[in-house]
Amino acid sequence: MSSEPLRVRVCLVALTAWCLATFPRAHAEVPTTEAVAEARTHFDRGTQLARSGHCDLATSEFEAAITLAARPNAYFNLGRCAEQLHRNASAYRAFDTFLLVAETNDSHRAFVRQRLAALRQQVAALRIEADLVDAEVFVDGADVGSVPAMLVFDPSTVMVEIRHPSSETTARSFTLEAGATITWVVALTPLAPPAPPEASQVTVALAPEAIDVGAAERPATPPPRGRHRISRGPFIGGLSSTGAALLFGASFGIRALRERAAGEHLDPFDADAREHARAQIRAHSQVADAGFATALGLAIATTLVGVFTDFDATDDDARHPSVALVPLVGMPSVGPHARADLGVALVGRFR
Repeated sequence: MSSEPLRVRVCLVALTAWCLATFPRAHAEVPTTEAVAEARTHFDRGTQLARSGHCDLATSEFEAAITLAARPNAYFNLGRCAEQLHRNASAYRAFDTFLLVAETNDSHRAFVRQRLAALRQQVAALRIEADLVDAEVFVDGADVGSVPAMLVFDPSTVMVEIRHPSSETTARSFTLEAGATITWVVALTPLAPPAPPEASQVTVALAPEAIDVGAAERPATPPPRGRHRISRGPFIGGLSSTGAALLFGASFGIRALRERAAGEHLDPFDADAREHARAQIRAHSQVADAGFATALGLAIATTLVGVFTDFDATDDDARHPSVALVPLVGMPSVGPHARADLGVALVGRFR
């Protein structure tokens, strides 16, 4: 069996599905009585024009009749006129829609199927798919629907655009040949988010009276320190002592473990040797425990010292690790280590 009839049937099914999506109103809306009467007038006028050989004028009348009230005969006559004018794509679309709206027992259906099979070899089909189903399709600037879409053209070159509010417009030119079917799967590129607005520069004008003229002459006041200032020496010494105690206890603890392991290999009937080994293990364990207890006490003391240690103190501060009292507001400190940081500019002349 040849694959050519099968290919034609597949294309016919695809084009029929496109026409179903393109002409939904042709068979869904019920026209009013006035619309049907006006459509009949356009249909009769178009039929007379077609019979007199004016298919170009008759096409406009049939299209007006379809807009008012879609009827199978209007699509049939439109297809026949388009075929006479060699507008094969228009004829194909009209005949294909006829099969959708006509009754199943319509006597013209067999003839229309024959014309569709013949026209399929003279038109080109473009199937369009996109990752956004509501994207709009434009052909040479004209809106022809949304994706997915199956478009039928006469052999030509067309510019197709896919537009969506949230994506960049994707455009591509197609050279369509008779009998060809082209599939275009589009992956739309999302629009870049808008750039944040630039921060505006605000200039604050200070009143002249708000400027402290004496601030430049005033010595910088050092940041207030804690209530207690202890140098880093005791803290570092505590760390060293704690480490030494840990090493001392660990060394005797390791010796006790080694002696215990060696005692497991002694003669089980040599009571003296086993008793001596147990005594050594007890003595070394006690020394190790003492070392660890000392390390624990030193660690606690070092932690307390660290709480009151001023790690940012200068070398001059390190010479005076005593506690400095915080002076009352407006009263300088007095004492052997009192400092002249009064926080105001002094007057050098007495009068």
